[in-house]
Amino acid sequence: MTQGYFQRTAGPKRAERRCCRFDAVAYVCGALDEIERQAYYASRVDWPLVRRRALSCLAPRAGAAAAYDAIRGILGALGDGHSFLLLPDQASRHAATARGLAEVTQDSTGIGYLRLDGFGGVEREGVDAFAQRLAQEVDDAVDNGAAGWIVDLRRNGGGNMWPMLGGLAGLLGTGAIGSFVDAAGASHPWRLAERVTVPAVRHRSDASPVAVLVGGDTASSGEAVAVAFVARPFTRLFGVPTKGLTSGNEAIELADGAIIFLTTVLFADRSGRRFGGPVIPDETVPEDKARDVARAWVRGCLAPR
Repeated sequence: MTQGYFQRTAGPKRAERRCCRFDAVAYVCGALDEIERQAYYASRVDWPLVRRRALSCLAPRAGAAAAYDAIRGILGALGDGHSFLLLPDQASRHAATARGLAEVTQDSTGIGYLRLDGFGGVEREGVDAFAQRLAQEVDDAVDNGAAGWIVDLRRNGGGNMWPMLGGLAGLLGTGAIGSFVDAAGASHPWRLAERVTVPAVRHRSDASPVAVLVGGDTASSGEAVAVAFVARPFTRLFGVPTKGLTSGNEAIELADGAIIFLTTVLFADRSGRRFGGPVIPDETVPEDKARDVARAWVRGCLAPR
């Protein structure tokens, strides 16, 4: 399951836990109030009906499991396909986790290949370490002659966008690479330095040709990385349309430590174009052929004129 973690800001601080009987009705009503207030697609929901249905599922003395099911039903009513609930034990593991998968190689023709499969977790030391390591590997490849790039996001199911974007600072730059747009239409630029320690890269390669590979498994924060490349000069996207979770989730922490990740914003690229659905590649190519087609394009960009 692909999910977008902490793509904007964390929710309110955890409420003080009380040693008393669990009140499922109060718990669900509190969550519902926050969802109705903050959800990007709140305006398309019949909230009185959703409230009645959610509370009707709660038997007298209902426990946490019933409350969680009710909240999942409320999130489902939004229809955004991206909002979800993490239970307390899952949320604790998530807060303590920071891991990602990236591979950087290059060939003899001066083309670097960067496969980025996602990053899970928010633990800051691990977030910064991943960004630093990825940026270092990109710099090393440039030292060894990489002049153009293939960035492969076809297996990037999402997670935390910030360490991935920070690690790509040499290729993307650190300025206006994208933004969030809320339901009122206000734009909130992606400020990398607020979420990750941006590496001090040795090479600014933001004018190098980059072919970005995307596919049906590219989702959520993986799509955020793709969006950051859209409208970048000397860039072209190859593959098939992405999953369509081009939205940011706000973390709303509940009294028992469960967290609602609620879609509150949509992605926009550096030109201001808003998404909210799949990222459509510039060149539609079957996924198993995309890398070869992309390599030919990059090679053509690097050929002497």
